[in-house]
Order: sequence, then structure tokens, then C-alpha cells
Amino acid sequence: MIILALECLLLERSLRRTLAGVLPMFVCAIPVILVNRSAQLEAVGIEPALLERGLIAGDAISFYLGRLFYPIGATIHYGRTPWYVLEWKWRFFTGLLPYALAILLLVRWKHLRLLASTSAVFVASILPVLGFLPFMFQSKSTVADHYLYVAMLGPALLLAGLVYRYNRRDAVALSVAALCLLGAISFREVRHWRSSEILFERALQINPKSSLAHNNLGRVAEDAGREKGRPSTI
Repeated sequence: MIILALECLLLERSLRRTLAGVLPMFVCAIPVILVNRSAQLEAVGIEPALLERGLIAGDAISFYLGRLFYPIGATIHYGRTPWYVLEWKWRFFTGLLPYALAILLLVRWKHLRLLASTSAVFVASILPVLGFLPFMFQSKSTVADHYLYVAMLGPALLLAGLVYRYNRRDAVALSVAALCLLGAISFREVRHWRSSEILFERALQINPKSSLAHNNLGRVAEDAGREKGRPSTI
């Protein structure tokens, strides 16, 4: 999907030529897909209706867009389970916003080709973990920051395209400023990864109801042979 988005949308190559190059890779990937699928734990109890899955997927995309523009407060467990999303009062806004943006990009395709194609790369990268097909970790959270590792290629290509297309001096200056700001934020956030204890305590600051963080912090305390406030029940 990512290659199709890059070749057909961004580079404007023919679909036939792109498929001819992608098909062998897809065939080779089939065994890996099957093995990976068999290794996944069964998604017991995660069975939203099809339309609800679309809402959950849209909410996940909205969340990731928010992380792009406001990358502060990252944690290992956001607790956005499918049921949390479906009961949230803003679910229709966050769930339908990406589809509205997609329609806008399609309507304005000729004028927003760069944005549309790089957005397609972004979405294609996270498509397997959006929840259209339920997977076990959804019982913990429908979103996770590490799902964006490959997807960041889309925003990177968009930034590079803007620098190339417009006034390069101004664009480069803005890009350098943005990278410096993001670097400072990263330097600040990485402090929370100094140790497992600090990491899980930070997770509880952001999501106090995180069962994953409570459990792991308890295990850290147990392994260290000390207690955190009350006797360990693990």
C-alpha cells in the first residue's frame, strides 16, 4: 500500500507498471503475513460492528494527527480501548474528521496533490493497526506511538516537497526551526525513559487508570525487593 501511494500518487507512475513491480514483493510477503497473523493472540471480546470499526479507525487517525502537531505527553499506554472510543462524547467528531478530510483532498486533488499523496502514505502505513481487523492489543489501546515509526515518512515527504516547491530559503529556515523545536521536545521526553520505574510512573501521570503501567510498576517494585505504598499483591 505504501509503495502504491508513493508510485501512483506522489510520483504519478502508471498503476500497471507499479503493480508489476509490487506483485513479486507481495507474493514473497504472504508467508510472513500468515506467520505473523498466526502468532497474534486471538482478539477475544473485541468485536465491534463494521461501522463502529470505521469510527474507531477514524478516531485513531485523528489521535495520530494530534500527535504530529502536539507531540507532548507521550506514554506507553493511552488506554483508548474500542469501548472507550465508542462511549466518548467526541467520538463522532474524531471518528468522522479523517473521512471528511479525505473527501476534501479528493475534491481538491489537482490543487492539493502533494498533501493528498503524502497523507495516503501516512494512512497506508498505519492501516493494519487502525482496527478494521481487530487485534489483541486493542483491548489495551487502539493507538500507540510506535505505530507511527514508518508512517512518519508521509509528513517527512510533505515537508521535503514544500521546501522544494516554494521559496527554499524561507522554507529551510522554517524547517530548521521546526526541527530544533521538535529536537528540544524529544530531549525533554526522553528523560522519562531513563529507567523502567520512571517510565511507568510517567505513564500513570498521563493515564492514571493504566492497568498496564500499574502492573509493570508493581513488578519493578517486586524485582527491586521493595514496596510502593502498600504490600505487593503480585
